[in-house]
Amino acid sequence: MAVDVWVLAVARLVRDGTLARLERVLSADERDRLPAFRVEADRLGYLAAHGLVRHALSARAPSVAPGAWTFRTGPRGRPEVDEPEAHRGLRFNLSHTHGTVACVVTDGIPCGIDVERSDAAADVDLLAGGVLSAAERGRLDGLAGAARRAEFFRYWTLKEAYAKARGDGVVLPLSACEFDPSAVPVRARLAPSLADDERAWWFEQWDEDDCVVALALRHGAAAVPPVIARHPG
Repeated sequence: MAVDVWVLAVARLVRDGTLARLERVLSADERDRLPAFRVEADRLGYLAAHGLVRHALSARAPSVAPGAWTFRTGPRGRPEVDEPEAHRGLRFNLSHTHGTVACVVTDGIPCGIDVERSDAAADVDLLAGGVLSAAERGRLDGLAGAARRAEFFRYWTLKEAYAKARGDGVVLPLSACEFDPSAVPVRARLAPSLADDERAWWFEQWDEDDCVVALALRHGAAAVPPVIARHPG
């Protein structure tokens, strides 16, 4: 049960010329979207993320050139592999924040990844009231300043990764999934309303430069945790 994870700094991709190579493998439709980004950082993040997912898929299926992948929208709105048909079983997810992109690829395991800067500008107190459980808010209330902000984004990224792996996106009530990031492995408690079993899930979280990364994998009843390969950026 191997899982490939990539987390890359956009600035490094620009410096070493990788970003230019990533742009060349985008589809015509993906390239056509680039001018719509008015903020340069957003344009570079989109380019890096969509170029990265193509290279990550080809790393799993070396016979397919990065530019040859085509995608379709799945039943829940998730992007899925369309062609080559032989590789439709692959699952992937991507995320990007200011200056960093992340991608996960699996052989059929539902997966979600989220990356956020731990110092991102956000009204933590306002957001916490809507997305954290009572227990999570209680733990957050014992912190202040940068530590409080960093802890909030630990919860946030785990919830986002879980929602993306389920394919629910913004419709998932984030306060219904509760996490303990300090546990090894990360511990989850899912409300009955989610009709899910936390024992079917594997969560990991780690720091990457100034970012926090969260990974969610629905590995089912497998007793052995997934083998996660983190590729160097």
